[in-house]
Amino acid sequence: MRALASLEGTISALKEKDALALSTRMKAMVIADPEIARAFVLENDGKIAGAFPTSTGSIGSFFGEYEALGDIVSEGKPYISGVYSNPGGRDVFLIYVPVLDKGNKTIGSIVFEHGTKQISDWLGNIRLSYGGQMMVFDFTGKVAAYPGKLEASESRLYEGLKPVQDALNGSLHTIRYRDPLIGEQMIATFVPLSVGSKLWVIASEQPVKTAYKSINAVKINIGLAGAVLTIINFALVAGLAKMSSRVKKLHAELSQKKDDFIGFVSHQLKAPIAALKWTLEMIISGDYGEIPKKMEAPIKEMQTVVDQNSRLVSDILNASRIDRGVIEVELKSTSLKSVAERAVRDYRIPAQKKGIRLILEESGPEIIVSADAEKFAEAVSNAVSNAIKHTNNGSITVSLRSDGDFGYIDVKDTGEGMDNDTIGKLFTRDKILGGSAKADRSAGLGLYIANQFMALQQGSIKVSSEIGKGSSFTYRIPLAKVKIA
Repeated sequence: MRALASLEGTISALKEKDALALSTRMKAMVIADPEIARAFVLENDGKIAGAFPTSTGSIGSFFGEYEALGDIVSEGKPYISGVYSNPGGRDVFLIYVPVLDKGNKTIGSIVFEHGTKQISDWLGNIRLSYGGQMMVFDFTGKVAAYPGKLEASESRLYEGLKPVQDALNGSLHTIRYRDPLIGEQMIATFVPLSVGSKLWVIASEQPVKTAYKSINAVKINIGLAGAVLTIINFALVAGLAKMSSRVKKLHAELSQKKDDFIGFVSHQLKAPIAALKWTLEMIISGDYGEIPKKMEAPIKEMQTVVDQNSRLVSDILNASRIDRGVIEVELKSTSLKSVAERAVRDYRIPAQKKGIRLILEESGPEIIVSADAEKFAEAVSNAVSNAIKHTNNGSITVSLRSDGDFGYIDVKDTGEGMDNDTIGKLFTRDKILGGSAKADRSAGLGLYIANQFMALQQGSIKVSSEIGKGSSFTYRIPLAKVKIA
């Protein structure tokens, strides 16, 4: 969505107030994602410049929820609102993305009304032990998703709930409380989760009567058996151990469900993106006939957006697999030169278009390493991609070398360089893009994934850099004990 807002076609259409072009772009987004109820392009004063679905008289009218965005509009930052009911009676939340011109000035915005049904359906399919269930609350404390249909009057029962408010203040806690809708005592865990610049809350709860069933049974047996001190002590210790085990299990289930949710959503996005990418390639290659001249630029822009989102989803999937420990490497004797050639293959044209030289230096005698060629090349290509983004003139040099134990690939550029604070965050999951982030930048996971890939192959990455003089990434990996036949 942010990539769409930064496209030249979107910016030009908004400046020229081309309602047809803007509405067409919004239509493409709504068709691509059925959970988007409505999509709008707004001018800075809140007037609708383009929309889908489009109704009579909507273009030029005032967007009703614009005032609710408040100071967010003037800050010029992406924003996710709380949940509310749109005119069609559908529970939605707003996703606001500013449109910036080349001078980084806000000239309008793109707003999507995104439904909550998909999250609710997902919660409905989760089966927690002991009759438990999960809920999601937005940053205002309102129920955003519930397993099953929840009427407005029922949803209001949860507003102002103290454990939810505590979680919105950053507290992860497990407590006993009375569920205002079910009317039962529950033991529940409330987990704060960052969504955009706000905190939302995921809650997992189960009835106390089932959670403490074993302990109640122990108490009854103690009363019937008499006051034998050793039996009482044993029963209390056993009961407390079971209670502690179940609380830990509840925490573990919630953490696992969160990871599964991220993996599931990313995997579900992969298929439609791949289908859209394939269709666009067929259109561009002429399989559906000659493309009208005026459609060439919009189609190529759309292809750029799809490619960017494809890489983003791939990064999220890889990070999710690494976190869950389900990603594997297949180590084989591999030519270091073939890995380097594979890493630079897709970046020669982007480097040429930017006017910088991409050089792969010969290494002399062939160097054979023990590696998973695909994952090693993907790790190295991340450094090449970043070098192109941060080098405006000069060159990028990829060189190979070895010592007695390891093979090395060095990626050196003459770009803008980095300070020590940025270098310290390169291989973490923290976003390091800052205010200079553009649409062609990823979610900041690339080098985190590259570092994990190298570690799985008993390798490593070392970085050195100087502001204004460029950066150097060195990939080290063990030499193969057996040469390639």
